[in-house]
Amino acid sequence: PDPWTDKLPHCIVYPQDASLGALLRDLVGNRGRRLDLAARGRPFVADVHDAAAVAEQLVGVYRQPQAPVRSRAMPDWISNAPAGRIEHLEARLDRAEAELGRSRLREAELRARYGVTDGRVDPLLRRVARRILPAGLRRRLRGYKS
Repeated sequence: PDPWTDKLPHCIVYPQDASLGALLRDLVGNRGRRLDLAARGRPFVADVHDAAAVAEQLVGVYRQPQAPVRSRAMPDWISNAPAGRIEHLEARLDRAEAELGRSRLREAELRARYGVTDGRVDPLLRRVARRILPAGLRRRLRGYKS
């Protein structure tokens, strides 16, 4: 039971026994009835759809007791971690790989300088060196002999 159901038959036209076409033909031909419905419809719309009326209805709905919200289990990295957790970890991984590359490069340099080299270049070292070393320095290191 809506609060305005008793007002509906007075200002809203809906077919009960007649077809919609017959109802519309009757309305088109009866100007007085249309004016009467319009006069009754405006106050109905103002009472029911006015911002203050809608706000009053919503306040009543919001004040009703609500069922508790069920907690849902979420993966730990989504629910408890800061928003940029994955980006932060990727940045740390990039820094660690760069540091490893620098260390391996330094190791290869020292091995070459002291003659302890086996002649092989680690593929990871080569990839990291390409990423972090300028091209000119890489060319000089390639030709470096102690």
